[in-house]
Parts: sequence; structure tokens; C-alpha cells
Amino acid sequence: MRRHVLVTGASGFIGKALIADLARGDWQVRAASRRPIGDIAGSRIRWTELGDLVRPVDWRPLLTDVSHVVHLAGLAHADPSTDDGSYRAINAEATRALATAAHNAGTERLIFISSTRAQTGPTSKVILTEADPPAPTDPYGRSKLQAERHLAEVLTESRTEWVVLRPAVVFGPGVRGNMHRLIRLAKSPFPLGIGGLKGRRSVVSLASLSSAIAHALTEPACDGGTFLVADAEALTIPEIVATLRAAAGRMPRIFGLPESALKAMLGILGLGRELERMSGDLVVDAGRLRATGWQPPVTVADALADWMHRDAIEPARLRDPRAHGT
Repeated sequence: MRRHVLVTGASGFIGKALIADLARGDWQVRAASRRPIGDIAGSRIRWTELGDLVRPVDWRPLLTDVSHVVHLAGLAHADPSTDDGSYRAINAEATRALATAAHNAGTERLIFISSTRAQTGPTSKVILTEADPPAPTDPYGRSKLQAERHLAEVLTESRTEWVVLRPAVVFGPGVRGNMHRLIRLAKSPFPLGIGGLKGRRSVVSLASLSSAIAHALTEPACDGGTFLVADAEALTIPEIVATLRAAAGRMPRIFGLPESALKAMLGILGLGRELERMSGDLVVDAGRLRATGWQPPVTVADALADWMHRDAIEPARLRDPRAHGT
């Protein structure tokens, strides 16, 4: 089997970790992104420019001599005013064009990195499995679901195999958005009145997601499947913060506040709009992917500790503001 993989969105939070892991796994990596990637180690990674996906991209030169594709590039962390059309163009239509080009090029397998938001809103009253009907609630989730459907339409009768991965919220060194705000909370010197946030949330470490992608690239049982990706343990926000503080050798110092006071506190911390999400459950069952032979390489507790330790030395310049998120 040839092991030449194109990774789109290679300069993002997930992409930079993935290309390094794939290179260590004896893949020849073509790393495609809008901006050059600094500090590429080793001879197995070659950077190539990827055009702005809001406009049509000529995928043919990127797919030359490529056997596999991991499609990470997309619009995730955008301004709330971003319209549905931008999400459709970048996340859905660009994926359709890539799938068509991969079919024409005879690519062996294409992995599309979707999101749990293609299946659900910010909370769910049931533990989600792939059998649950998709019901996205925002433009991002709808565009990811449409991209999945384009992939199936183009490649189901093709020689090019395809896999859809729907990761839970990803955390690790360099993450932005709400997960980065959590590590800021953990680093703060103050007691935190977040003990009343009881919603259990599935998460996936960067290391676990990278290993899941590597697994899906070669595992025959993954062909034509859609798989949720999450670490085994679902955690509450207080449990995440307590684990991060423990990794830094600190006591949790977490207590409960009345909802009105909690809402005011979260507003001061820039998390006011996240109260509903953090109070509700969003637990996914990744058993279907585990049944194909994948296992998370680290526990959630160990991954959170590693994140805390590495974030202390991670230069802020490495946090890509357009990094892929879920």
C-alpha cells in the first residue's frame, strides 16, 4: 500500500499535530494550507499552498501521486454574523469538489473530519450514537452534514473509499475557543463558583483524535462508515477544571453558586453565552469506532495533565486563529 497522504488545513490546531504524527508513522505527507507551516521537522513532510476554499480550488495538482487524503480544512471558529452561504461554500461545496477530484485521480481513501455538531445541537438529552438521526442546529453543523452527504453521493459507487469522523470537542496544546477559556479558568488564582455546572460533556484529546485519523486511513472496517470520536470518559466542567488544577499541583477550590450569580460570573469571564451549553449534557458513544480496533492512546486525565503542562510553555503565536474546531 502506498502511504502518500494529503492533509488539508495542515497549519491548524489539529493539522499540525496530525502531520507530525503521520510522518512518524512512515507516511509521506503533503501538508496543504493557506499559510506556510513553520518548524516542519524531518523529510517526510512537504508544504504546499491551498487556496481560499470560498472560491473554487484546482485540486488536481494537490492530488498528484497522493494515495490518501485527510480533509481538515474548513470554516469553524467564525464570527456569529457569518452567513449560511459562507459555511456552505467552504465546508460543503469545497468538500464535494475535493471528493470529485479524488475520484477522478483514483485516490485510495478520503477521510473527512466532520463534527458532532453535524448530528446535534450544543446539548443532548440522550447519549448519541451514529444511529441517531442528524439534527444540527446551526449553520456550521448544517454545512458539515451537507459535506458528509456530498461525500457519500460522489464516492459511494467510486473506487475511492471514504470515511467520516465526527469528533467531540477537541482539547490540547494550542486550542482556542471555549476549551482555551477553561484552561485560563484553571490557571486563575481564584476559587471558582462553577460547582453547579452538572452537564456531562464528551471530549477528545488531540492525541486521541490524531490516532483515530491514522487508524481510519488504513483500517478496512472503516470504509464507507461514519464514526463518532470521543475519549471514554465524559466529564463535567468542574471535573475538567479540577483535573487541570491538580496537574499544576493545586487544590480544585471549586464551589457552587446560585444560577444568577453563576451567570454574572461567567459573563465577567466572557462565558456568559455558554451557560446553557455547560449546564446540559452532550455525551457520545464512540463504541462503533472502537469496534473496528481503535482505542484512545491516553486517558482523559493524562491528556488534560499534558495539556496543562505544555500550555504553560506553548507560545501564543502558535495558536492559529483559524484552527479547525468542533
